[in-house]
Amino acid sequence: YVVSPHGMLLPAAMQRSGLRKRCAIETFVRRNLEAAALVHASSDAERESVLAVAPAARTVIIPWGVDIPDATRRRQRSDCRRQAAYIGRIIPLKGVDDLLSAWADVRPPGWALRFIGSDPEAHASRLTSAIDSLGLLDTVSIQPAIDHAALLDLLQEIDLLILPSHSENFGLVAVEALAAGVAVITTTATPWQAVVHERCGWWVSDTGAGLAAAIREACGLPADELAAMGARGRSWVEYAFAWVTISSRFTSELYQPCG
Repeated sequence: YVVSPHGMLLPAAMQRSGLRKRCAIETFVRRNLEAAALVHASSDAERESVLAVAPAARTVIIPWGVDIPDATRRRQRSDCRRQAAYIGRIIPLKGVDDLLSAWADVRPPGWALRFIGSDPEAHASRLTSAIDSLGLLDTVSIQPAIDHAALLDLLQEIDLLILPSHSENFGLVAVEALAAGVAVITTTATPWQAVVHERCGWWVSDTGAGLAAAIREACGLPADELAAMGARGRSWVEYAFAWVTISSRFTSELYQPCG
């Protein structure tokens, strides 16, 4: 059997119900991890979190893949403002409060920000109150989670994706955005330092100040320059993260002939 923890062993995740999780690790989790044929991690940070719990586990790092859209056609919007979006769970761990604070500091002219995602901790109401108190109701909105088909449509509308997480084992939405030709701002708490090298995004500290600096720079770029960053991101993702590439890596690691 193979185990893929999906970030559940990262330090931030382990802090939640920490006592129960430590008991589970000592009782059966470590034994199950070390007995597995393979433990799949999607990033260096996740691999380190696995080995911290189960030092004898056989681990492999393989990123998740994405489907590459046939084309990146920009959809017409009734709102002429350029749009940035956060897509994910609306919880403090994902940095949504820092993102709002950074957006309030910059208030980029001609831009709107959308928070889109599930609300498992009832945090959206507090975020809405903060949006109101900051006088941003006309430019910042919160929307419920959408299905994957709607996500793909949304990525054809927005101009910038912001992933402000304080903890992220992979952050698939960043790759999906790049595949759609959308530049990305994300944090050093995610494994996406390569967006800087590939010139398709920003990788900054997971603080209000770090995010504000990136938002100020990104939103100050002409539309064609930001689009060019997204196009470079699409080319990179098509080469490195298309399923045709990733699936072959899974196959080579998982298929081990007996004997």
